[in-house]
Amino acid sequence: MHASPSVTRLWKMEVKVLYFASAREEIGLREEQVTLDSDKDVTLATLRRLLCEKYPHAEATIGSITLARNLEYSSDDVALENGDEVALIPPISGG
Repeated sequence: MHASPSVTRLWKMEVKVLYFASAREEIGLREEQVTLDSDKDVTLATLRRLLCEKYPHAEATIGSITLARNLEYSSDDVALENGDEVALIPPISGG
């Protein structure tokens, strides 16, 4: 009897990422489609890490910025779904 090889299923997820204010300035884009490959749940933290790797010059901004998923401010542990829209919204200061 042979042991069957384990099969890892990878799936692709497309997420629309919107950049605002300083994030837009540092990254140089208004928006982009990001494809995530995963064999497990993908969260906002996963996306944040991917964006920090993709744009190392903007890592400080991406690491501290507020994320909104589908128009709702969300914590990093929130799961993403295919077709979601994620906005990177820097803090707004005023006086």
